[in-house]
Amino acid sequence: MLHILVIDDNPTDRLLVKRELDRQFSQLQITEIFDDRLFGEALNRGGFHLVITDYQLRWTNGLDVLKTIKASYPECPIVMFTNTGNEEIAVEAMKSGLDDYIIKSPKHYVRLCVTVRAVLDRVAAWERVARLENQLHSLLEHLNVGVFRATSEGQLLESNQAFLRLFDASNLADVQGIYLQKLFVQPLDSGESRSQNIEITFPLPDGRVKWIRFTQYLYSAEGESTIEGLVEDITELKQAELALREFNETLEERVRERTAELEEVNAQLESFTYSVSHDLRAPLRGISFFAEMLLKDKASELEATAQDYLYRIKDAASLMNSW
Repeated sequence: MLHILVIDDNPTDRLLVKRELDRQFSQLQITEIFDDRLFGEALNRGGFHLVITDYQLRWTNGLDVLKTIKASYPECPIVMFTNTGNEEIAVEAMKSGLDDYIIKSPKHYVRLCVTVRAVLDRVAAWERVARLENQLHSLLEHLNVGVFRATSEGQLLESNQAFLRLFDASNLADVQGIYLQKLFVQPLDSGESRSQNIEITFPLPDGRVKWIRFTQYLYSAEGESTIEGLVEDITELKQAELALREFNETLEERVRERTAELEEVNAQLESFTYSVSHDLRAPLRGISFFAEMLLKDKASELEATAQDYLYRIKDAASLMNSW
């Protein structure tokens, strides 16, 4: 439910304001304030979403009301609806946090509701932006990614905690020298936006080395240039790349060794095959020779079946000798 404080010591004006608000807003709660006691009680209770105040009041004025409310509820929107103010008061009120200033007259009562709705929408939009900024800030703080901003000359301006943790630092001054020596790149004089990615090694006090990926963006707007950047610890990635490279080198060496072993085995196999082939050829030639002699000298004395066997022996020996 929308809760609005209406601060005005004129009951007729309060009634007119209530009537206009009731026409435009549903589920509305209006608390009327017309003296100092009610004002103090409302401040103590809180829970209101917007304040509409007159400037000229019997016990105080609208500027004091504005400052008192802002002191306790700095985000509460306030609209001044009066016919006793002037431009000087309106300017001072705006500087003190007033959201809008409306001249009180019959024709402006309709404008009051339009203004209230616009102010509430604007506050809601600011709250959404604030929530998104808080969520982004929380995300950046929980991620192990450093975020920073610096001047175009390399002076660090701000960062998140992850940025400091990556350098084992407690404040930006501890990182400033490292940034200028290893990370900062002088931007172009033209002021054109550009980005750069580099990877550096950062020695730790215990002797270990940390790998850091650094990305910076040169941002120019309205004649001013700033550098916004990201810093990420990639030590584990680099260690994995080194281990993979060493594994590949070892694998290549093992492949070369195994290839040499296979070539040696093949050579031995060829030598063995040649030896076996050579040792078998002499008996085969003998078998073929004697079969041929039997067929030549004793063929007339052999039956047809015996002759056929001899021919088969001779052909088989010749065939095996040709391999």
